[in-house]
Parts: sequence; C-alpha cells; structure tokens
Amino acid sequence: MSGVVALTARRSAVGSVPGGFYACNRYERASKRGEHDAEEKQRDMAKHSLERYMHYYERWAAHEKSQVTKSRAHAPYPSP
Repeated sequence: MSGVVALTARRSAVGSVPGGFYACNRYERASKRGEHDAEEKQRDMAKHSLERYMHYYERWAAHEKSQVTKSRAHAPYPSP
C-alpha cells in the first residue's frame, strides 16, 4: 500500500510542474532545430491536396445527382 501512496505523491509533485505530467519538450526542441519542417510541409501539402480533391469530387457528385434527377423529371411517361 505504501508503494501506491509514494507513486501518487510522485505523480502529484510532477503534475504540478508547468506543462503537466505528460508534457514532452523534445518535439518543441526538434521543431526549433527545423527537424519537423519537412514532415509538416509534406503533411500540409497532403491535406491541401485532399481538400482540393474533395471540393471537386463534391461538385462532380452534385452535378451527377442533378443530371439523374433531371433525366427522371423529363422522362416520358409510359402510355397506358
């Protein structure tokens, strides 16, 4: 039981440090050195490409749907 108390005390002491218990400054230091710039640029480019693709796909899908609706609306009715 004393191990749990010691762990809780340690965790609360570390948790009171600015940034919290799970804060990691390795990413921030690496960013300052420019190690993540290429990865972030590639991620941003991929995100932009996907957003652009989705924009044009949604336009195409809406046009396709309207063409189907139009063809149904203007289809001749069968004679009885």
